[in-house]
Amino acid sequence: MESVLQRYEQGHCALLLVGRSLHDLDLEDGQIRPLAEILRRRFRQRHGMALLRYGLAAGFDWDETHQDDSDRRTIRAALEAHRLLETPAPGEEAPHILRGLYSLLRTPTDGLRWHNGSALRFGALIDFGEHVTPCLANGTQTREQLLAIELAHNLAQSLALRKNGNLLMFHTRADGLVDGLVSAAMIRVDLPQPDVDCKDAFLDTAMRLYPKAAFEGGLTRQEVARLTSRTPNRGQESMLRASQRTGEAITLAGLIGQKS
Repeated sequence: MESVLQRYEQGHCALLLVGRSLHDLDLEDGQIRPLAEILRRRFRQRHGMALLRYGLAAGFDWDETHQDDSDRRTIRAALEAHRLLETPAPGEEAPHILRGLYSLLRTPTDGLRWHNGSALRFGALIDFGEHVTPCLANGTQTREQLLAIELAHNLAQSLALRKNGNLLMFHTRADGLVDGLVSAAMIRVDLPQPDVDCKDAFLDTAMRLYPKAAFEGGLTRQEVARLTSRTPNRGQESMLRASQRTGEAITLAGLIGQKS
């Protein structure tokens, strides 16, 4: 996640995150958390940013449960002012949300403060960007998709977005899946799968979380890290959790299957 923050700190306000799922797990302060939660926490801590999320399935989420009462009222008022909490017409949800973000993220936030007096900024994360603004042949897009594409393209290139310190992010699992008008207007940030060292650190923490879990044949943690490098951490965490509950050792075949 550090590469994402570095791009923002370099002055880039529209980022295309490509690769590793934000639902995968990783370490932060010795705790196992989803990548999206790590992203939310770091932007909040370092830049006073409230992270808003949208996906076709999950809908619009502004992380209400993590806010202080005063902060919740401040954020809710800003979202309501830009109609982001309204129920959109059927078939108009994505354009409605992106239109609201277009308005919110281009608006100066100078008067907005967290309860401790520090400046409040907004970041928006569009999950599964290839579903919201898919790369399709011209003439095959729906009206909803065309509106979403134009709004995302215009917002990503907005000077007001950059001036106000707000941030727009799209996530996609691979290159070429998001419409070219959108991807060309953003700075690409690669999210690779964890390497051997990152995998080893993750397994060390996960195995302490599930102390009864075991690998067959005396496999060491380091060997497992090498076998499963460049694969999502969630797979190994799931295996360790199952081994903890059932008492069955994790097999070599199961670990190798993580690579396929």
